[in-house]
This record gives sequence, C-alpha cells and structure tokens, in this order.
Amino acid sequence: MAGPDLTLAHTGFASRRRGWWLLARFLVTALGIGAWFWTQSLIGRRHLDSSKIGDFLQSISAPLNGYLVLHPAAANALLIVTSGIVDLLALFLFSPNGS
Repeated sequence: MAGPDLTLAHTGFASRRRGWWLLARFLVTALGIGAWFWTQSLIGRRHLDSSKIGDFLQSISAPLNGYLVLHPAAANALLIVTSGIVDLLALFLFSPNGS
C-alpha cells in the first residue's frame, strides 16, 4: 500500500514560496527604478555654477579617487567586490525560482 500523496500540498507550498520570491524581486526592482527617477529629478532641479564642471559627490569623492589612482591593487579589489555585488543582485532578480 502506497503512502499518502503529498505532491499537491508540496506544490501549493512551492507555488506560494515562488510567489513571495517573485513579489520580493518585483519590489526590489520597483524601488530601484523609483530611486533612480527620484535622483534624476533632484539632478534636474539643481542650478549649476557655470564657472566649473562637477558636483558635490565628485567633490567629496575626490580624495578616494586620488587614493585609488595611487593604489591600483585597492582599485582592483574595489572593482571586484562591487562587480560581485552587482552580479549577485542580477542572479537574485533573474533567477527563475528565487533561490
């Protein structure tokens, strides 16, 4: 005699789990796009001094840029780590079952 058929219960759970992952991926994507549009609106509203090219972020990141220019190994490490983070985010967003 065969045991009880648990495939329907398991399929329902898997379907709900997949639905939650899909919702999470959608929310992360929507928040990212919303943040991008918000920052673009902030950039569009600001008034630039015509005597120079640049902005606040460039001004405050100049010392880090100078350090990375003088230390190529640190620049390479930063590139590898940030690329890995972007790759993990892409895997999360594009994975078919969210895992």
